[in-house]
Amino acid sequence: MKNLITIIIIILSSAIYSQECSTYKNKAFANNEFLKYKVYYNWKDVWLKAGSVSFEVKEEILDNEFVFHITAKGKTYPFYNWFYKVDDVYETFITKDLVAPKKFIRDVNEGGFKLDHLYTFDRKEMKVNTISKVNKHAEVIKGFRFNVCTQDMLSAIYYMRTIDFKNMKINEEKPVEVFLDNEFYDLSMIYKGKAIVDTKFGKVKCLKVQPKVISGRVFKDDESVIVYVTDDENKIPILIESPLSVGAIKAILEDYENNLSKISFID
Repeated sequence: MKNLITIIIIILSSAIYSQECSTYKNKAFANNEFLKYKVYYNWKDVWLKAGSVSFEVKEEILDNEFVFHITAKGKTYPFYNWFYKVDDVYETFITKDLVAPKKFIRDVNEGGFKLDHLYTFDRKEMKVNTISKVNKHAEVIKGFRFNVCTQDMLSAIYYMRTIDFKNMKINEEKPVEVFLDNEFYDLSMIYKGKAIVDTKFGKVKCLKVQPKVISGRVFKDDESVIVYVTDDENKIPILIESPLSVGAIKAILEDYENNLSKISFID
């Protein structure tokens, strides 16, 4: 259960691509959208309910500008809390026009390990200022230059959802840069075609994408993850599957509210 929400967010934020750093008009999500996932961990061929991850969008004002404030929360189920409790919160504030990050907050609390990150993106100077703290150590303050394409690990998920997949070919690969842990990662996505996914809500038409993630420390290899997103304007991740260095993990959409358009259910 370690790094529960981090694993899911890294997977999703890798499942994106860029087209010369441009974005389409956002038709995918809006104020008050809510998504919740059940997370399962496979140990010796047994799937265990490990926890949940939720995502919520709220419209707010930041620096005299209307933005989307997106919050992701990850928790282990109470059964696991006695030996390894996970209670993580990630937040991003993104521009409504370009879906670009202005502020990112990471509050990790896992098994007694505490990590706090605050990233402020100065989009005029193109500099991200970071404040990081681990457990009770002193804060570390740094600054980095970024480019117009750069996303934080949470904003990247919503940027992905604005993109039009229609012109992509099978096995076509597109890159994106994600800023994480004071480092820039060149990640990418491979479009693998279409699929039908059977869910608790019914059968859903999906797009199948294969993110290239950072292999070794968490994942078995850099192309082992599969993400299924709805084949409609919402592009909601429905199912995530990935083998890990130890065991495997999957996340399944459990609940959704206030989606912007009709989901691609098969009648």
